[in-house]
Amino acid sequence: MSVANFLGTRVVSGVPILRPGVAATCLWRNRHRIEPGYAGRAAFMMTMSLIGAAFSPIDRLSFGQAPDRIDWDGPVLFILGYWRSGTTLLHDLIAQDPQFATPSLVDANVAPCLSVGRALAPFVAPFLPKDRGYDAMALDLAGPWEEEGMLFSLTGTSPYQAAVFPKDFHHFDRMLDLKDLSEAEIRRWRQAYVTICHRMTRGRKQALLFKSPPAAARLPLLLKMFPQARFLHLSRDPETLFASNMRMMTTVGERMRLQRETEDDVAEHILHRFEYIYDRYVTDAAQLPPGRLTEITYEQLIADPLGELEQAYRALDLPGFDAARPAIARLVASRNDYRPNAHARLSPERRADVARRWGPYAKRWGYG
Repeated sequence: MSVANFLGTRVVSGVPILRPGVAATCLWRNRHRIEPGYAGRAAFMMTMSLIGAAFSPIDRLSFGQAPDRIDWDGPVLFILGYWRSGTTLLHDLIAQDPQFATPSLVDANVAPCLSVGRALAPFVAPFLPKDRGYDAMALDLAGPWEEEGMLFSLTGTSPYQAAVFPKDFHHFDRMLDLKDLSEAEIRRWRQAYVTICHRMTRGRKQALLFKSPPAAARLPLLLKMFPQARFLHLSRDPETLFASNMRMMTTVGERMRLQRETEDDVAEHILHRFEYIYDRYVTDAAQLPPGRLTEITYEQLIADPLGELEQAYRALDLPGFDAARPAIARLVASRNDYRPNAHARLSPERRADVARRWGPYAKRWGYG
């Protein structure tokens, strides 16, 4: 395996490059929990963090100093929805609108050394896997991606730590809604978000587009940080959602984890994290000011992507849909042949678990 091939599969598809302090803290706190056979992966994480730190001063020259503040007074649209609910498709579609700036796949994986990571991306791109491994969506280093990876890299305050230490996933619940963190931790996290906004826009007056499943558990904090924020939520059939998450978390876990986990471990992680997020989302969404949130289903989006997006723009009082329509339509047409995964029917026990624990979600969005 060549160096580029190794980096393409390990960095882009595994743990992102972390700041050295984040990597060291993450590994040291859990040192007794790193299981045999994963020492090499842990060493690689630390090595890449040190390499990233060596190049990080270039970012200050490329992007300038980020504002020393913990809020961002500019237009921001957040795409909300649990993992595998179709948010990647929705993100891709809205990212065609030129009014928005959004993180890319390479950004999400090289946040501490963004300038160098972007410069090296064309050399690594030919060695990427052809798709994400858990679906047929092609990997494109320039394509839209979640900002949560950047927050993980810059602060460590992210539930993505649970992908590295899956047996301790309950410990990272507090990194979903951030309510039990210290003021210092929250301030660092907010400052990192402002840094991301600054680097995505580079001083241009451009709206920001973010997509982060954990954001559904953070609505009050996000509205405080981003006074102009709008939220677009996507839901999907619960059984399909669960089956798709099982496939995704099994695949991602093989690339990121430092602990082994069973199928039952993965299932419990999915079920629990979903409940944790939506207990908060349902309560907090009801408190948002009018015109800040609209909700659609994956099934509606697939049936009429342009119509649903036009309605969403209108509901959120977002300008620019007519100008963006041709580019969005071209992307829709280019994916006419795409077929989502076909999942085996869940066992009766799994179906019962999903129906019992995700029943309120199914009822709220009309899934019988």
